[in-house]
Amino acid sequence: MKVLPKRSAEILDKIQKHDDLSIDVDGNILYQKTNTTVSIDTFLHNLQAPTKKLSTKEVDLVKLLKLPANLVANSDAKKLVAPSGSKKQSGDGWKSFKR
Repeated sequence: MKVLPKRSAEILDKIQKHDDLSIDVDGNILYQKTNTTVSIDTFLHNLQAPTKKLSTKEVDLVKLLKLPANLVANSDAKKLVAPSGSKKQSGDGWKSFKR
């Protein structure tokens, strides 16, 4: 079993506990049982890569998860997440997942 850094493990836990999100056997993130084509490994890596450009679907996942700022190192993601201790966030993170 792969050992994840603490921040990535917390993000993975949030995905697994989210009512609308799951991970398929190929490691892709599903939104309401529809494949987002976003790999969980790539998503977790990109959130910790400070200068990596996030895809539209990754941005929507960040918004949907309502992650606290202390879980991400990515500069794009930091603009989207709630400051630590705050619940405020822009958008609801569903636009690119419409069926």
